Amino acid sequence: AVDLENDKYLSNLWLFDMETGDVLEQLTFDDRVGMHEWLDEENLIITGARDEEDKAEEDKGIPLTVFYKLNIKTKEYTKLFKVYKDIFQFARIDDDRYLLLSGDNPMRDAYLEEAGGDWDKYLEIVEREDRYFIADEVPYWTNGSGYANKDRGRVYLYDHGELKRLTDDSLSVCEISSYKDKFGVFWGMESGGVQRTEGKLYKVDYADGSVTAIDDTNGYIYTKAEILDEDHVLVLRNDRAFHGEYQDEYVDILELST
Repeated sequence: AVDLENDKYLSNLWLFDMETGDVLEQLTFDDRVGMHEWLDEENLIITGARDEEDKAEEDKGIPLTVFYKLNIKTKEYTKLFKVYKDIFQFARIDDDRYLLLSGDNPMRDAYLEEAGGDWDKYLEIVEREDRYFIADEVPYWTNGSGYANKDRGRVYLYDHGELKRLTDDSLSVCEISSYKDKFGVFWGMESGGVQRTEGKLYKVDYADGSVTAIDDTNGYIYTKAEILDEDHVLVLRNDRAFHGEYQDEYVDILELST
């Protein structure tokens, strides 16, 4: 829903009966629900600021994502953790580990460093610097994202309260997928200067956090990667052999062992 008077979006969760299509009940009422996924039959993992301190920081514009567990029967919220990042996709590995995909920008990193880690000073710098920007990458603007100069999708491993960055800014990651507590995969595009449209596909081993390439040939445009089992990943991609950038995609199943 949209709050036109206050110029903001409102988001809540409802429980539906998938067979009848009936709305069973509204689960949340705070208008701030972000990402969400089922943990088990009674619990959801959801994101969104709930306590006053987190709401105040979020409303200021501080990059923040707060994770909760919501029991749909008792309506009890359990705060899991929060990270000062704009997370737009997550995958739970276990109770203490999550694979996270964040929308970052190295210029914002520099602003926070200049502010000495003080978020109020950071916001002052952002307000000053956002009056203009230097477009030194192509493309600097994209449909659906607006001004995207230097914007990056970065992959992080959240492990027992620590945040470990897995990708550097030569790659802008678009999507992550996870298989149990074993491994994850992600794909993205080579970035920096001129961003390529071809993608690269990687695997991260949760045992040691190592990242290895599944396909780094720049031979395909990827749009989807979903893990099927321990040995296979389904991908949507095209090689532009027939119709260029807008060629229909192939549905391929890749063996992770090869």
